[in-house]
Parts: sequence; C-alpha cells; structure tokens
Amino acid sequence: MKLLARSTRSHLLLATVTLLIAIPVLYLSVQSIVREDVDESLLVHKQELMIRMRKDSSVSPLSIYGFDGISPINGVTAKDKDQFYTTILYDSISNENIPYRVLKSQLSLHGKRYQVQFKRSLIDGEDLIENIIMVIIIILALIVSGMIIINRLSSRRLWTPFYTTIGELRRYEIEKNEPIPFPSTKIDEFNDLHASLQSLVARSQQTFQSQKAFTENASHEIQTPLAIFQGKLELLMQTTPLTPEQAILISDLADASQRMNHLNKNLLLLTRIENQQFYEKQPLSITAILGRLVELYQPQADQKHITTHFHLQHDVTIQADPTLIDILFSNLLSNAIRHNHDNGSIEILLQGTNSILVRNTGRATALNSDKFFARFQKDSSDLNSLGLGLAICRTICEVNGYRLQYEFREGLHSFQVTF
Repeated sequence: MKLLARSTRSHLLLATVTLLIAIPVLYLSVQSIVREDVDESLLVHKQELMIRMRKDSSVSPLSIYGFDGISPINGVTAKDKDQFYTTILYDSISNENIPYRVLKSQLSLHGKRYQVQFKRSLIDGEDLIENIIMVIIIILALIVSGMIIINRLSSRRLWTPFYTTIGELRRYEIEKNEPIPFPSTKIDEFNDLHASLQSLVARSQQTFQSQKAFTENASHEIQTPLAIFQGKLELLMQTTPLTPEQAILISDLADASQRMNHLNKNLLLLTRIENQQFYEKQPLSITAILGRLVELYQPQADQKHITTHFHLQHDVTIQADPTLIDILFSNLLSNAIRHNHDNGSIEILLQGTNSILVRNTGRATALNSDKFFARFQKDSSDLNSLGLGLAICRTICEVNGYRLQYEFREGLHSFQVTF
C-alpha cells in the first residue's frame, strides 16, 4: 500500500468514526432540546389556564388550546407534581399514529381538585429534527470529503520530489558512472535524503569500479602464469627421452592446468555477471541464437547419436546482452548433451510467447533441484564438470529478471527460461 493511500485511509477512518459517534449524539441532543421546548409550551398553557381561572371562575378548561381531559381527584391521592411523558396516539385525520408530548397536572376548580392533561403533537418537532440532522450530515460530509480531497491533493504535491527520486533510482545504472539528477526542493527532509543518497551512490560507484578493476587484474594476473605453465608442459612433452611414467604425469598436469584455467574463467565470469559488467543490451532474436548454437553443438550430439528437435513456431525478441544470452543457452545445451545417454534426444520448444523449454533424456530419476543451482554442486560423476554451469545460468537469469525452472516429467529433464 502506498504511503498516500495509507494516510488517506487513516483520515477516512477517523472521519467515519467521528460521524458515527457525532450523528446519534447530535440527534439525541436536538431531540432533547425540542422536547424541552414542547414541555415549556405545555407549562405555559397550564399557567394560562390557571390565570384565566383565577380571573374568571366561569372559565372552562375545555376552552384552553391543548387541553385534553379532566377528571376529579380524591384528596387522599392528590399530587401536585407535574408529569411529562411521550405517547403514540392515532390521528383519524392523517390516518396514522403520531407521537404526542403529554403534561399531566393537577389544579383546583370551584373548590375541587382535578387532574388535567395537556398534549401537543411532536410531529413538527420530529420533522424539524430530521431536517436539522440531514443538513448537518450533509455539511459534515462535505467538510470531511473536502478535507480528504485537499489532504490528498496537497500530499500528492508534497510527495512529488519523493516519487521523482524513486524514479531516478530505478533508472540509475551504476555501470555508467554518472551522478543521479535528484530534483531540487525546499523541504529540508528531502534535501537530507538526496544528500545521503548522493553519498551512498558515490560509495557504490567507487566500490563497483574497485571490483571491476580487481576482476580485470585478477583475470590478467592468473591467466598469465597458467598460460606459462601450460606452455612449459607442452615443451616438456616434446623433450626426449621421455618415459611412459613421465608422459602420464605430464598429461595429468596438463589436464589439471586446463581444468584450473576453465575454473578461473568461470569464476571470473560469475563475478562479472554479479557486478553487472555486461550492460550492452540490444534487441536479440532467440530463434536465431538457438539455431546457431544447435548447429554449433551438433558434432558433440552426433558423437552420442543424440537427436535434436528444434520447434520454435515464431520468433522471440528480447533486450539483453548478447554475450550473456549465448552463455545461458550454451550451458543449457552443453548440459543436455553431457548428461544425456547414447541414442537420446533433445527438444527445444517455445512455451507461450516468452518462454523457452530445453528438455532432454537422461537418467531415470529427477535431479536434486535444491543443490544443482548452487556453485560447485554436481549431480554426475563427470570429471570435466566444474559444477558452475547451472549456477552461471541462474545468475544470468537473476540479473536480467528472468525465471529459470527445472522439472522432471515423463522421463525428461526440462529447464524452462521465462523472459
């Protein structure tokens, strides 16, 4: 979830809780005010009745508006305290039940005590309450909506330098050794962030250049003595006399020298890939690359009488470094031939629109996928295998954002590369 959405959601949650609490409280408060006003009105009617009765004893309570009924009261049960309550009465005119506020009181008339009731309809008050609540709800909703919209717009404008910085970091390529053009801003926190990032980028560039120089120097320094050692062994093979025992020892040393040379090249290649020193990306035709590699490895396949099936219905074009793609599929084809059996088969298929499947016959059980992608892990007894081929393939896919998967199905070992 984005930071702007998170903050907006918090404001919306607060506004919702506030409205849910404020509206019932407001309704009860207005209702209480209306009832108090009606109660005061009923008391005024009672006072008017008492004043008129004092002035003129012939005045009947029935002539006073709001008067409901009169009944005599025995002196024993007489109570002077007024009572207010709300009741629902049926109105024959409107043909509906209407809420009424009732005042039950006692007064003296012609020397006798009577209980009288005054009533007043609350329907006007209820309509007033509903209108007031509705207006207040609309006003509150407009205020809350306006606050959320203003907060979102202002936050988006406020966070514009942050999103610009994120975009610059995503587009940044350390191998180009160029500074990042961070946007200028008047906000101190963003300026501190940009300064820290500039310092971090500078250190990263320095480290990258140091690793690159080390890789190039190590490649040169290690290859030179290996080449000298290999050359001396070849000269030693040509010396006479040379006993069979000496020839075997020299041959073993030559094999060890070639293996060390191959190991050095693969380790340096892994380091260069991980340091992203292959950055010459260009449009590549996977069909053309695989067609060339299949033709290149055909002599090795013929030695084991392996049949190669090449099925790509249409071309797949990607943006990548050609050297890395060559290494990726060369290793997959080399493994498919090396770990195959005589009279076996290799199939190269197109899965979907952006996935290449290389599958081959081989041993009858699945490989340990938890290990063979790791460095120096071998699942065969082949002495010429260094255990780095699939590790290099996995690293190439990780650096370029591809997915490399292994599956064993129907006796076939399948490696699928999804771009």
